[in-house]
Amino acid sequence: MAKVNYLITGGAGFVGCSLVESLINNDNYVKVVDKFFFKTKFDDNKNLTLLNKDVRDLEIEDFKDIDIVIDLASISNDPSAELNPILTYQINGETRGRTSRLAKEAGVFGYILASSCSVYGFNDLVVDESSSVNPLTTYAYANLLAEKLVLSQSDENFKVIVFRQATLFGVSKRMRLDLVVNGMVYSGIKNGSINILRDGNQKRPILSLNELNNRFLSIDEKVLTKHNSEIFNIGNDDLNLSIDSIYEKINSALGGSFEKNWYGEPDHRSYHVSFQKSHDLLPRIEYPKFFDEVEKISQYIHDNEIDEIKTNTLKWYQQLLKNNPDALN
Repeated sequence: MAKVNYLITGGAGFVGCSLVESLINNDNYVKVVDKFFFKTKFDDNKNLTLLNKDVRDLEIEDFKDIDIVIDLASISNDPSAELNPILTYQINGETRGRTSRLAKEAGVFGYILASSCSVYGFNDLVVDESSSVNPLTTYAYANLLAEKLVLSQSDENFKVIVFRQATLFGVSKRMRLDLVVNGMVYSGIKNGSINILRDGNQKRPILSLNELNNRFLSIDEKVLTKHNSEIFNIGNDDLNLSIDSIYEKINSALGGSFEKNWYGEPDHRSYHVSFQKSHDLLPRIEYPKFFDEVEKISQYIHDNEIDEIKTNTLKWYQQLLKNNPDALN
């Protein structure tokens, strides 16, 4: 495959820093655009450029010689988005529309927008890309706005694909332990019991970070052309699980001796998502085994000194804002 020049917004985040390494290892060039709030470090590489810049300040010159943009930049997760809903709409929604417009004006070939299955909100039925959306949070509403704005830019010269991603888990340089699987593994190892958000019946499709990386790597100019302006749910039908079922799988993977530790108010977000379209129409990829991924998370926790603030997006943002009220503005 020919070398591709990528620009990755949010490239130093949980998804980004893992994806960047995968792209470079496949002999591509990557420009990372990020504010580096989480102090992520990258090894020097001739095929990597780091641009410490707010995505709201991007200019057309930043897209020179770029073939594909992968837009990951956002205020991550529902609780963090509620810290400043107006800012969330701006960064997660309006700015992503602006980024796509600049990329198009610069002559970029293709654009992949990372959205979220959270746009489905609550639904008793199995939902697919043609289903009605039901966003319940600022984060979900902002993702929908981004989808609308970015898709409106697509034409025969500017190809756009939207990924509605399931809830992620796995190991990354910018490690997160506030994700459902990662958090359950961590609480089991640290406390001897596994934290479960009430009431446990809510459905939450989960997706390995390594599987998502493989999916991004599979999208080339041919795929972008064939599926221009399309939305794909990205996940694995085998991992369409209730929170209680996720606990059971993790408990089994860790040895089967962990009690449940219930916490919080009942979570009203619940959605069972079909991933048939992406499996049928997008290139075949490798699907990592769930137990293997849980073992990697467990090993990371055992091998590293865990910063419980830095690995929790909400707590880290709160600390940044405490030290500098304008940190995110």
